[in-house]
Amino acid sequence: MANGDDRNLVRFAACVAVYRAKFGAWPTHARFEPLFLWDIAQQLGAEAFEQLGKLMELRTAHQDLSIGISVGGAHGVVRYDDVNYDRLPASAIKETRRWLPLER
Repeated sequence: MANGDDRNLVRFAACVAVYRAKFGAWPTHARFEPLFLWDIAQQLGAEAFEQLGKLMELRTAHQDLSIGISVGGAHGVVRYDDVNYDRLPASAIKETRRWLPLER
């Protein structure tokens, strides 16, 4: 479970990594509780946040989830509640962090 200052970025990356592992494709959109999206924008900074917006559609939505982050695309949806860190290989997170503009 992610609990540091960048916890929402870590949670988001985990959702993306699970989507990629499950469906073999990158998600085309992400949904966040509004404050989660604001937090991610603050963590990334303007340039990286703009790059993220070019990779996928970013939406806000109130979600009935314990952690309000989900990603989706043509193949389905992965919610943060679906993420099991014990079953998520480190290589999947590394690949995701390379694809997303998460490294400053």
